[in-house]
Amino acid sequence: MDKIFGYDNFLNEIVWCYSIGGKSKDKFGRKHDNILWYRKSSSHKFNPDGAKIPRKPKSHMKLLTDPEGRQYQQKTDAKTGKLYKYYVDEGKVAEDYWTDIETLNYEDAERIGYPTQKPYRLLERIINSSSDSGDIVADFFSGGGTTATVAQRLGMRWICCDISRIAVAITADRVTNIAMQTNNREKQAVQQTIVPISDISIEYWGIYEIPSLTKLNDDEFRHFVVSAYNGRPASADDDVHGYKEGIPLYVGSSSQDLPITKDQVIDFAKTVRTKKGKNHGIMLAWAFAPSAQTAAAKLEEEKGVSVEFVKISLVPIESEDFRKHITGKHKEYSDLLVFILPPEVRFKSKRTASLTYEFDISESTSINIGGKIINAQWDFDFKGKFISTQGYSFIRGDKNLPKLSVTYAFPTAGIKKIACKVQDDKGGERTEIIELEVK
Repeated sequence: MDKIFGYDNFLNEIVWCYSIGGKSKDKFGRKHDNILWYRKSSSHKFNPDGAKIPRKPKSHMKLLTDPEGRQYQQKTDAKTGKLYKYYVDEGKVAEDYWTDIETLNYEDAERIGYPTQKPYRLLERIINSSSDSGDIVADFFSGGGTTATVAQRLGMRWICCDISRIAVAITADRVTNIAMQTNNREKQAVQQTIVPISDISIEYWGIYEIPSLTKLNDDEFRHFVVSAYNGRPASADDDVHGYKEGIPLYVGSSSQDLPITKDQVIDFAKTVRTKKGKNHGIMLAWAFAPSAQTAAAKLEEEKGVSVEFVKISLVPIESEDFRKHITGKHKEYSDLLVFILPPEVRFKSKRTASLTYEFDISESTSINIGGKIINAQWDFDFKGKFISTQGYSFIRGDKNLPKLSVTYAFPTAGIKKIACKVQDDKGGERTEIIELEVK
């Protein structure tokens, strides 16, 4: 933190004390966390109203009541003779040790089971004391998503990151739930038919879902491929979509059913030679027609123009062969490019009692190399947008392993839609939806 923000920009070490947990027979019980507060420049924002805690009357001062029934204590400044009143209900600005916020216990309604989850009140104080409405709140280790959830509740803009697919899924789920609740309240207040949910965009760096790539339009796909190839996108020429170290790039269609044709190769080579003054170009695509490969060979032999083919998917894109194909050409991608497939979800349900069912996905498998299922979230009242049912977002069993078989008692009978969102440890995710007649 000193290196990032500067030693002189350190403001406070806040000790957050709590009473739950931390019991030990061979050392002092661990009953606090340390919060470090830095600013990023010579000035900073501090909102005293957002940092207030309840005021406890001081035992050595008399507790008085004014004509309106408000309790207060007072003292006179020895030097100036000025009288100061301290109203109990106004609270006071917190010191650098916080003892009024308890950590979450197992019965807390907001508890989702994520191991590092923090209480709402803690993040509310941190955000409210250092931010104004409309500011951007960032959490680069979002974990269970409490920061994003609180920021959403407070009407802030926010950015959250995490290396864990589970953390991203849980954060998105909690924020969506808050946004839905807020919009429902707004609808009831103003009697409007629809209040749009705040835009929430989930972006991935270096881990790309294959099904998502094929849904991009051609311009989006070309921009993605050029950027992933560490090139510079360009839009000035229809036959040149970017440059890599000065070499012109051409990207084929986002559709896997449309391979590069002979005419595309000839047109690209002509542009490379006559308009760009180059003798080398690269074409990237899912596949290349045999006639395109023949044309490339003739162009190099007869015209001296080399057209290199980079095949995005001649071998299965999820295979180790494809990974070697990419990283063999570009060593810097060996730790950044990961192409993933969603897990295969095998869904079983069984009625165990009236309105009560057991749901099992234990036979589901990750189809990414070396992958395994690490979490399942359940929405037992799916209405088009996944919002996990309370208590079914992060479920663990013995040895902290994911629980892939759950029981749920529906409040009423009838046709229900049940959604299960499954994540594997390689970043793959799939949502499976079934319709069930609950009896």
